Amino acid sequence: MSPQTSCQIICLLIVAFVCLQCHWLWRSWVSPHFQPSYVQVKKESSMADQAGSWSTEDWDDMGDLTWFVQVSDLHISQFKDLSRGSDLIELFKFVGQDVNPLAVLVTGDLTDAKEADHQGSRQFVEEWQMYRHILNASDIISKTTYLDIRGNHDNFDVAKKDDDLYQKYSEQGRRHQHSYVKHLRHGHQTFGIMALDASPHPGLKRPFNFFGTITSQELEVVRPLMREARRNEHTLFMGHYPTSSITVQDNVLIRDLLVNSVYLCGHYHTAINYNREMFSRFPSGLLELEMGDWKDNRRFRILTFDHGHFSFSDFTYESNGGAIVAAVLTNPKNPYAWLEHERNGDLKHSQFVRVLVFSNEPIAEVMIKLDRGSFQSAHKVGSSSLWKMRWDPKLFTSGIHSLKIQVLLSSGLIYERDEVFSLDGSQPQFSLLARIILMNDWLPFSQIVFTLSALSVMISLVAIRLVHHVWCTQEVGRCRPAQYFICLRPCVHWLQRVWTLTSIDALFWPLTLSVLYICVGPLTLAQVMSSAQAVIFVWGMLLLDGTYLPPDTVYIYAFLTLVVHMAFINSAANAVHRRRVNLSRHDKDADSMLVFIWHHSGFALIALLVLVNLHSLRTTYGTMAIFSPIGLGRLGLYVWIYCMKIPSLQNHHLREVSRVWST
Repeated sequence: MSPQTSCQIICLLIVAFVCLQCHWLWRSWVSPHFQPSYVQVKKESSMADQAGSWSTEDWDDMGDLTWFVQVSDLHISQFKDLSRGSDLIELFKFVGQDVNPLAVLVTGDLTDAKEADHQGSRQFVEEWQMYRHILNASDIISKTTYLDIRGNHDNFDVAKKDDDLYQKYSEQGRRHQHSYVKHLRHGHQTFGIMALDASPHPGLKRPFNFFGTITSQELEVVRPLMREARRNEHTLFMGHYPTSSITVQDNVLIRDLLVNSVYLCGHYHTAINYNREMFSRFPSGLLELEMGDWKDNRRFRILTFDHGHFSFSDFTYESNGGAIVAAVLTNPKNPYAWLEHERNGDLKHSQFVRVLVFSNEPIAEVMIKLDRGSFQSAHKVGSSSLWKMRWDPKLFTSGIHSLKIQVLLSSGLIYERDEVFSLDGSQPQFSLLARIILMNDWLPFSQIVFTLSALSVMISLVAIRLVHHVWCTQEVGRCRPAQYFICLRPCVHWLQRVWTLTSIDALFWPLTLSVLYICVGPLTLAQVMSSAQAVIFVWGMLLLDGTYLPPDTVYIYAFLTLVVHMAFINSAANAVHRRRVNLSRHDKDADSMLVFIWHHSGFALIALLVLVNLHSLRTTYGTMAIFSPIGLGRLGLYVWIYCMKIPSLQNHHLREVSRVWST
């Protein structure tokens, strides 16, 4: 088979692989679109029975209207932004006195657990005391049911029970060691709220403590708790980790356990402020609602059940001269909140728009505008927080519609909020970024990306060297690769440089075997906990006592290491090419300062990245961690190749490649 034919076959295989990946991406993230199924009313039922849950009398009944408040990722810190705690006290005072929910749900990362340098991590009793002070100062615990669960930051450097400050200072940690269920009742409705604790045990220091895991033993406890929670009329699942960052042993998928449910979580914050609507719906009926963080964005959520219909609204805490206002549309419902098992067809028979308005100042008036109509006054239901406005749902039976709420306070301040709704199941398109982040399985995905990247680098280097050997043994001639590799002609200059590098044994073997070493060898010896050291491999960690721990984010770390290694290969290839050109031209003139800086800027940047990584290794996992293959070992290899081996190359090292490529 000719080299040209081999190249074409390889290109076809690559194109086929890319097409398969694109098809998988389309099916997983873009194509799914959930349409709610309505519960059909029997023909013999009367219209009165059909709309019975929305009768005129029921509109003033608060017994069938329940709401909750969710906050996530508090990151209470003694080093950073002390206003997180003071603002949270004000929010909890507002929630306890004016919102008065059935429960407050706090989904993890209660404390920050980072050192002042933001690199090291451990549990600080001072931060947990600050968290407890917030609960006491706001008096939130005496006002409502307070349910909190730990996050990965609350699990940093927790090797044994004595290190677990969550169990000493949190509200529910003192009662429940891990996952738990809380049963609540309001009026005729019962609620089962299950808090899912997926924090790994033991808890490592950052950054290798990002993914959640549920072991086989924990699964035996979680399953009965889930069944217990589902016995209620309504069920909410809450936890810190999104399902995309939870692994379950015994080949069980966490999303199969949460089928046809609402799962509230945090952890991803707002995707580094790129997306505030981190929601996703799975074909199984699971609705996953990731909560924006309190840490930097001061986000909180109000969830409602109005006559059995679930809805939610997200808010940013703002204290406008002391005034705090939150308006929540409960009917018609948020189109993001459609659930398959609800009687959503009843919404078409509703008689009023219903809005919950909470304020710490007296409310003078509430106005509501539907689509492009005019504002109409809503009427308050007794002394409650519910406001209603009569409407004709037949005018809004199809598509997505807009609604604007305007709240006039007695002080003259005006609060406005825009909402959307639908009655036929029409939904706004879920954010593509949110679907990618929430619907992927990041641990196996990172494993696949790293494996394919490592194989690509090794196969590329080996393949180019083998082709070089064939060219040399068959005396094909000079400059022939550019003619054969037609598909690579735009990259022929890059190919020539890498080809030259792989032809030199002293460069090829260290660079290729170092990639293989990253895949199978120990990367470093790290102080992963204050009381334990571990040898870290890309496929997991071994504590010195023999305990095996799963890899967590090590694949991501190794992939970034591999990216830097690929950048060095490219920089070294350019340096080898320059050395070859200078030797062939007998160029003795020194480069100017600007040319010298330009030629070596790539290596300087790579060396800087490695030095930054050394500093990060030292501050996170101790000084011993830098004396490792990915620490000083990698820096030494790069300096040895770039500063010693390449400048010492002579014509006899490059004689073979000169028979293939002209300068």
